[in-house]
Amino acid sequence: MNMSTRDQIIASVGAMLMLSLMLTLGGYMAGRQSRQSADTLAAEGVVVDGRITNKVERFGGVVNGPKYTWWLDVSYTTKDGKTLTKTIGVDEPVYNRISVGPVPVTYIKSEPSVFFIAGVYDSVNHSEADIGVVDDLAFYGGIASAVLGFVLATLLITRGGGSAPATQTKLPPSQPYRSITRGQPGQFGKRA
Repeated sequence: MNMSTRDQIIASVGAMLMLSLMLTLGGYMAGRQSRQSADTLAAEGVVVDGRITNKVERFGGVVNGPKYTWWLDVSYTTKDGKTLTKTIGVDEPVYNRISVGPVPVTYIKSEPSVFFIAGVYDSVNHSEADIGVVDDLAFYGGIASAVLGFVLATLLITRGGGSAPATQTKLPPSQPYRSITRGQPGQFGKRA
């Protein structure tokens, strides 16, 4: 199928508009989820005594070469007596700073497996920097969507305007005189 250059531009702008709309929606939903998680932790957070039971440094190969990963085993008992144990991945500075032993753990009462350890691990909310990034994604995605939507609308509105003049065709003298205006293909007008 042969498409004119203008139609190719319209299709490209339409595809970019769809991507920017997905970016906007994704950024908005991620920011909303982060805020809800932080609110849930603040409303339903229960602080208990937990324990770092083990520290493990692993070395493994990845696509771009070997890489170290750092893991902590965390154990805590909820207020209703259920003991939970999790292995969490942490950054190297956290791994080096934390030691095996007691640590305060905040978990969500309605979902005890979701927990928070100040300065160590946060499975509930993201940092303010993370929330700022997803907010920026939504904001700039929205601006891009508005601009691309305007460009697409302009291209579609001006698409049918051709430069060839309309022609009139006259019928033979044996038929009553009618004027038929013919425009560019794809243009519609009134029937005579």
